[in-house]
Amino acid sequence: MKIINLITLAACSIVFAGGLMSCNATTNNNAYDEATTVFMSGADDLANSRVHTKVQGYASSNLRSGATDPLEVGNLTNGAVSEGNYIIANTTGGDTKPWFAVDLGEVREINKIRIVAGAGQHADGNYEDAFPTEYKVQYAEETADVESAAEIATLTWNTIEEVKDATLATRSITFTNKSARYVRVQVEKYFDRYCALLEINVYGPDKSKALSELGKEINILFIGNSITYYNNVWSQFEAIALSKGHNVHSTACVYGGKSIEYHSTSHNAETAIKAGNYDYVVLQDNCSNFNTEKLLSGSEVIIPKIKQYSPNAKIVYYQTWTKQDSRSRADEYIQGYLSAAKEYGDYLAPVGEAFYDLCKTRKFEYYDDGLHSQPTGSFLAASTIYYSIFLDEEPLKLTNKRYNYINTLINANVSDCKNGINETYGSDVIALCDSLAHQYAHAVLPALKDTTGEVTYTSVSATK
Repeated sequence: MKIINLITLAACSIVFAGGLMSCNATTNNNAYDEATTVFMSGADDLANSRVHTKVQGYASSNLRSGATDPLEVGNLTNGAVSEGNYIIANTTGGDTKPWFAVDLGEVREINKIRIVAGAGQHADGNYEDAFPTEYKVQYAEETADVESAAEIATLTWNTIEEVKDATLATRSITFTNKSARYVRVQVEKYFDRYCALLEINVYGPDKSKALSELGKEINILFIGNSITYYNNVWSQFEAIALSKGHNVHSTACVYGGKSIEYHSTSHNAETAIKAGNYDYVVLQDNCSNFNTEKLLSGSEVIIPKIKQYSPNAKIVYYQTWTKQDSRSRADEYIQGYLSAAKEYGDYLAPVGEAFYDLCKTRKFEYYDDGLHSQPTGSFLAASTIYYSIFLDEEPLKLTNKRYNYINTLINANVSDCKNGINETYGSDVIALCDSLAHQYAHAVLPALKDTTGEVTYTSVSATK
């Protein structure tokens, strides 16, 4: 999985008109050779110190504090990717081959490492291009605690992969199972003058699913702002898709408060777009200052760029909710997104519509700031986008295994939000979110597909 910053998952899939249909293969788990099989990964980020309290981050230096020697850092493992959360190496102080590392607190079985590059939404823009371009992804099997940050460099490091073409994007690397306590990104080169990371995420294998059985990889790029990165909507979408049998790989280009018009000419978005080979691109516009004309003008500029590098990419519009005190504008939002999707897109994910209905039943879905959502609202958003793309899918059957998976998924992706860590969400809440996501993904289809102008859609907010 990749993610552009300024902060910046199985069976066969068959494309058909209007969506994707999956066929799920049944596999005998005992047939796998664990030494050679690359499995899918679980939902739990083993390197998130907010969930796993023994986790500790380290870096070879820190420009922000002036440190030139290795030190402990908290920003690398706290799950947040917003302003101020990055750790930046002191390259001007002589640290020209910096490294970033995570101690998982105990030996874990791992098979996926995600490197979240960038330096956050730094207001003065000094570190906009602070990211590694070449690096080694490594692990160490040592079981003992390190006595100091400097000891990290003396561990026995095994290289999983050497990355030679990194951009301002998160790189996910999935591999055969390894037993590891420590994980490191050893940087060889970096763009411009600085090198920074936001997070290192680490995941263990889901041994019920082998990557080789999941069919062609479906690459999806998310372009948006904090409504996408709060609680990692893009990451939750990937995990939902994986759990339902689709080999989805997500990239996210997200910058707080920015619109599609901004992204249409931004360096960050262009970096992501030029990577190409996307099957879908999800566009999410400004939430608090939405303007239909700017959404249309931004789409007019950015979509030709997307098509240049991903000619067959389908455009998905992620319609947001309004601010809590601006619900009177709800119909304006859905009409604007409908206009953009009809003129420039292929799909419309009516997240705001499902969110308003959820708020009717659960009145606390808005976060404390009246703009972002609680963790369940972000799960709802990811689910709505999922059903809007995979239109032939039926609502989930909430088995105990799936219920536990979703609880872990929501908790593991709480980001930039104080709520949700180690909470247990009732099956009624999870089932409601899934049901509403499916309902509204289909509710807007008649208006979206209409070419006569006679079929309309009015926001549910008018009656809820």
